[in-house]
Amino acid sequence: MDTAGHGLWEDLDRVRRARDARDAWDVGVRALEERGVTQTFRLTIVAGVRDVRSTAPPWWARRHRRSVQSGEDPFVRHCFGVHRPVLVGPDAVREHRWLTPVERRVVYDAGDALDVRVGVSLPLQPVRAPGGRGCVWKLLSPDRGFARELEQGAGALQLLASAVEARLEEDRHVGVQLLTARERDCLTLVALGHRQADVAARLHLAEVTVEGHVRSARRRLGARTRDQAVAIALVSGQLEV
Repeated sequence: MDTAGHGLWEDLDRVRRARDARDAWDVGVRALEERGVTQTFRLTIVAGVRDVRSTAPPWWARRHRRSVQSGEDPFVRHCFGVHRPVLVGPDAVREHRWLTPVERRVVYDAGDALDVRVGVSLPLQPVRAPGGRGCVWKLLSPDRGFARELEQGAGALQLLASAVEARLEEDRHVGVQLLTARERDCLTLVALGHRQADVAARLHLAEVTVEGHVRSARRRLGARTRDQAVAIALVSGQLEV
């Protein structure tokens, strides 16, 4: 199992070159499966309306959709307001003492039905205000070692999910503004895993200047997060890494 960055850039390029959004989803799912993910869920909220896309069997997907719409699924209540990856799945229940008995049952039932034990919730776009837009991906695995792998590989999974998300939302990014040369330089180094201080040193810039370029790039691309900006820039062909 490889959740880290091995082959990541090749996978991101395949997502970028996918024929359409549906093909990009399939490419992304295969890349996630190569990293030990057996079930992928994508949940969006727009103006209070919830939508689910997943790799689950149709019978379970219908059941899960009802659970999401009713609010029984803890994925909705607990994962949209956070700004960092969160461990999920049956093996992670004990870490989340705030789960209600009904929510715990939902998690255990999903584990039994889908043969998964642990996973991660990736907040690609946290909901910042009531009625706002949000997007969270949930990646699950039957391998209990997946949780340990996530300590090193969550960033790669989030970047891959962000790239697919950018393709799924590509209609919103038609006509995206072009980055400046400095914004591309900064985002390229960010995409390669460099921290802000490293980027500043490599480009002979002040850290506050790098921060400004990245913030400007996010605004120009319509991205909420740094990872989302990198993904949109990759998908739109503005970065080569």
